[in-house]
Amino acid sequence: SARVWQHTGRNWIELMVQPPHWSARRGFALIAGLSARLWVIAGRDTGGLLADVWSSQNGLSWVRISNNAAFGAREAHSALELSGSLFVLGGHDGNNELASIWRSADGSSWSLVVGTAPWSARRDFGSTVHGGRAYVAGGYNNVERRLADIWSSTDCATWQQVTTSSPWGPNAGIGLASFGGNL
Repeated sequence: SARVWQHTGRNWIELMVQPPHWSARRGFALIAGLSARLWVIAGRDTGGLLADVWSSQNGLSWVRISNNAAFGAREAHSALELSGSLFVLGGHDGNNELASIWRSADGSSWSLVVGTAPWSARRDFGSTVHGGRAYVAGGYNNVERRLADIWSSTDCATWQQVTTSSPWGPNAGIGLASFGGNL
């Protein structure tokens, strides 16, 4: 089942999620943002790859926004909010790594922004928004090589390469965050 935890500043408390809720899964994207909501996007459960979108205002009650979003079933992707829109980036469709980018203003209707981004197709990469720019870093490419590049964009349509070699070197499964004015 879906499990949601909250940190009180001292302890972690498991919240009692009310049905219906998203299935237990891995390789999904979780973001907090658009419309002051939590978003769980796609991933893989025991039945296979998913293309669903779930949203919650409090982490307890969840609403399925889409069961089969236009971005298609994927895992190990990333999601972020930029300029009042949700974006789904890259991932793996069960056969190939992806470099597509999809946009939604509501989590229900999705439109293709870029079919193939200038950064290589990848999964298990980091992404965040910092200073009005989206950033993508690292991950695995389609030959199981860890990547070290960093890219940025103001609109998720046009991307600029920041560096081909991050200071931490090739890495996958990394987390990026904007905190205290720093990336």
